[in-house]
Amino acid sequence: MLDDKFTVPFYSEQDKEELDDLIYPYSDEFMKYDKSKHQYYLTLEALTKYGIDMGDMQPDELKSFIEKVTRAVYSYIKVKAGVTNYAKMMYRIAKGLGAKNLTKQDFRKIFLEDVLIVQAEKMAREGYAKDMPKTIITEAGRTKAVDLAENDGYWLHDDVITTLDALNLTNSQYIKNSNIDWSEY
Repeated sequence: MLDDKFTVPFYSEQDKEELDDLIYPYSDEFMKYDKSKHQYYLTLEALTKYGIDMGDMQPDELKSFIEKVTRAVYSYIKVKAGVTNYAKMMYRIAKGLGAKNLTKQDFRKIFLEDVLIVQAEKMAREGYAKDMPKTIITEAGRTKAVDLAENDGYWLHDDVITTLDALNLTNSQYIKNSNIDWSEY
């Protein structure tokens, strides 16, 4: 039994194959769960496994990059699902409660590979769009502010948006389980 309210189980790949009933949320070699923030974060092992080149990043830069990947994904969910449903969506992610016909393990794998990893690949290539200046230079050489709507998710990879929609994490009307046991989260 875990004593610390901020501790979640850590499972190896072998544990996940052998155990019948995993406790969600949990951390593994590819994603760490921060129970105080109720969010998953990629690990260096995940970036390496999926071939995301981080170049010569120092440990503090790498930590910042990983935090920005998570922030990019979860902030979009918050914008689309709405503030009142955001905690419920974070609960669903933590507990592996995805769209119909998905096991918890399949949902978690999709969230890792098709959401966090795809977004990390985009940000490794292009940077974090929210950090970029929101201005353009016109043909006349003048600087002009660009009106970027937050709910468009301009900072996310298009495939990430599609996956989040398919998992019903952006639909404020989709709450699979209204009887949430907040003590497990």
